[in-house]
Formats: sequence, structure tokens, C-alpha cells
Amino acid sequence: MIKKGPIFKSKWLFIKALIILGIAVLMLSTQVPFFEADPDRYISGSRGANTDEGLNSCQIRNFIHHGDITMSKSDNLVKTPLFSALLFVPFKVFGTSLLIGRLSLLLVSISICLVLFFKNDYWLRYGVLFFVIVYGEYYIFHFFHFCLAEILSSTLIFAALYVLVESRHNSAEIRSSFLSALCISLAYFLKIQFLYAIVILPLSMVIYLIFDKSNRKKWRKQLSFTILFTFLFLMLYYYSWYVPNKELFEYVMLDQTSNRFANFSHLWSHVSYKLNFVFYNDYLKLFTLIFYASFIVGVLFCFRKPSGLFTYFFISISCWIIIEMHKLTMIYLPTRYLISLFFPMGLLISAVLLESLMIKENTKIKKGLQLIPVLVLILLLSINANHYYVSLENRAFSIKEMNEYLELFDFGQSPVMGAWAPSLTWNCNAMSYPIWNDYFNDESILEKDKPAIIIQEIDEADSNQAFISEGINIDAFADSIKYYNVHNWKLKIMWMHSLDHKPFK
Repeated sequence: MIKKGPIFKSKWLFIKALIILGIAVLMLSTQVPFFEADPDRYISGSRGANTDEGLNSCQIRNFIHHGDITMSKSDNLVKTPLFSALLFVPFKVFGTSLLIGRLSLLLVSISICLVLFFKNDYWLRYGVLFFVIVYGEYYIFHFFHFCLAEILSSTLIFAALYVLVESRHNSAEIRSSFLSALCISLAYFLKIQFLYAIVILPLSMVIYLIFDKSNRKKWRKQLSFTILFTFLFLMLYYYSWYVPNKELFEYVMLDQTSNRFANFSHLWSHVSYKLNFVFYNDYLKLFTLIFYASFIVGVLFCFRKPSGLFTYFFISISCWIIIEMHKLTMIYLPTRYLISLFFPMGLLISAVLLESLMIKENTKIKKGLQLIPVLVLILLLSINANHYYVSLENRAFSIKEMNEYLELFDFGQSPVMGAWAPSLTWNCNAMSYPIWNDYFNDESILEKDKPAIIIQEIDEADSNQAFISEGINIDAFADSIKYYNVHNWKLKIMWMHSLDHKPFK
């Protein structure tokens, strides 16, 4: 056996760095054509993919331009404190454009992944499969370049599982528990909807305790510390963010949780419908079938090699997927809610394929079986490449066009209002707020807020008919109206009497 000396290790370190750099370049370069494009037409059936990037960032942008951090004008900042804080520095330094918002989230998410893949040879190989299977999956790929918390939160949960798995043979339970609990906590600090993720680590370790009898003392100790650190981070969030904003927080959460889940009597039919509707569409059907097959093979691998890295990783990913399945009981289930389910499905497929490729038995049957993961990998690569090409051909830039139009005007202290407004005011200095009937900014808008512009869908579906329900014909109050289309949504930009608007460029 050849001994690997310092020179070999240095060369391999250099090669690893080149591979990681190559993955980084590929991830960034494939995103470039979409940086300023509208969200893909088929990425979601709801308007959220088009409006949420603006909504989730509007309050930090209002603060940068006007020093206005009013919490009660929207429900987003109270749900996404760390997300807004993360955007503050790049927005302050480089400007509050959609490009800067998207690029900031993309770079942070990619950087976390690359740091994980640099650990050792196993994770480097896994990183290559991650690029093809997880990152390349249609929905995940597009959400990677959105200025939203979903991908970054999913990446942080992945990092937490990584820390947990890598701790299996070390005695640094306190350090590992702290880091994994920190990653999970940062995920819901970014967006409170990820609070359920705190269950993933304890559940994983409970299963470790059952199957890893030789290390039960270690896992009991680590489980205790993980629960402790998770609780401390939760208390930090509670006292530093929830308590100071308790009234608004509870108002928002009441809306977010009321009537969101199917009745128990219809639960099975509802879940069956969601499973079929979500996982068997043209973009996910084959991905889902490969996931089912990978899960079965993964279970067999766990019994074949009960002490390997794969087993721990497989168990933790499976726990994540199980916890995510509660979303199938939800009535309103836009694509962004499902990204954190698609993500671990891809992680599991990647883990099983890598384990299949690493089988070392030399029998002809085993060698023949190794062709299967290669063919699956080629198939997934082909499908993802086709989806990428179709998305590239179907790009539209309506949101960019509307931003460039509104960029021509100086709005001063007059806000631009409507659910679409924050997504159409990236390039200008206007304050922007949503309008939602019976929720936010739905009373005496013209008198109290004196908006320069109100942006609405023609049928006011975006505001739940905030004006129509009050018998108000808002068009009659407008100086002029410009009409635009964003995919299937027909919008009107209404210039109101309250602003003597003149272009300044």
C-alpha cells in the first residue's frame, strides 16, 4: 500500500479546492441569466413567487431610504427579523435593487454548502451529486436565486444535520450540540415558519439511541446538550423579539394559522389530493419516484452498514422529511412552503446514489448494480438540464420593466401601496406597503397614507377586494392608470391625486 505523504496531501488539497471552485462557478454562472428575470411562469400557482421578494424586504428598504422601520404596516418584518438584518449591509452599501437582494442570499447559501463539501473526500463527492440532484432540481434551482428565506433556512438545516453526523465519532458533544442547535435556530430566526425544525435534531438522536447501542452514553449526553442549547436560543428569540412585538406577533400568527389546515374528517382525502397534485406534476413526477426507490434502498443500506456515516445521515434526512410532511395537511400550500421538503428529498437521493457508487464488492452482480445509480444520475441530469433550457427560453422581464418605469420618479415621503408595490419599487426611493383587506392598511388609505401610487390587480384579488368590498371605485380617484401583465396577473398602476408627480430623470 502506497503511503500518502505531505506532497500527495498538498496536491489533493489543491485539487479539492479546484473542484469546490468549479462547483461554485457552475452554481453562480447558471443563475446569472435569471438574476433580473421574473420568477418562472410555472414555479408557483400563486402570486407569492412574484410578490414575496418585495414584501419580505420592503420594511428594511423603507428603513434605509427613510429611516422608517414601522412594524405595523406589514406582517413581514415581524416574521423575518434575521432575514431583514442580513440584507441591511448589502442594501446599505450597494443599493436596494432586486439584483443585490437576490445575489446576497445566493452567495450566502452557496457559501454554506461549499464549506460543508470541503470537509473530506466523502463530502466532496457528495457536493458533486448535490449540484446535479438538489441544486439542479427545477423548484430548488429557481428559489436559490430568489430574495427569500426558504433556501437559506433549508441550507442551515442541512448544515445542522451535517454537524450532527460529523460528531458521531468525536467526544466534543458540547461544541457539536451548540453548532447544530445554532444552525437550526438561525433557520427560524430567518423566518419563524421554520420553528418546527427544532424537532429534527432530537428526533434524529432518539433514533440513534435505538440503533447505535454501543454509543448510547454519547448520544444521551449530546441529546441533552442539544435540547439545552435549542431552548436557550428559543428563549433568546422569545425575549429579544417576541416579547417586544407580542401584540403584532400574535395578530400576524393568528392570521397565519387560522383555517390553514384541513378538517380531520377530510384529512385523508386532502393529503391524498396534495400528494398527487404536488408530487406528480411534470416537474416532480420522476424525482418523486426516484426518491421512493432511494428511500427503500437506503433502508436496506442502513441494515447492511449500521455504523457508517451514511446510516446517520440517512436517519437525520428521513427525520427532516417526516417533520416536513405536516405541510400536506395545509389547505393553502404554495411552492415556497414545499422547498424545505424538496430539499431533503434531493439530499436523500444524493446520499443513496453516492453510497451505491461506493460499493466495493467485486462480484459481477455488484458491478452490474453500480450501473443503476450512474443511469439514474444521467437521467436526473438530463431532466434538470431540459428544465433549465425551457426556463431560459421562457424568461420574461415584466417586473424589471415596471421597476424601470417607477425608477423615473421621485416619490419623496409619499408611499407606493399595494401587495405588488414592494416588488415594483426596488430601484426607487419610495416607501412601499401592502394593502390587505381585514389585515393591513385597509382603512382610510387615501386620507391617512396619501399614497403617490396604488398598485392593484384589476379584480383586486391581491388585496382581497379591499376597495370593492367597501363599495369604493378606486379607479375614479386616479389621475391616470397604466396597465401591465406579469404572467397571468393583470395589474394597474394608479397615480393618485395626492402627488404632483414629475419625472426627475
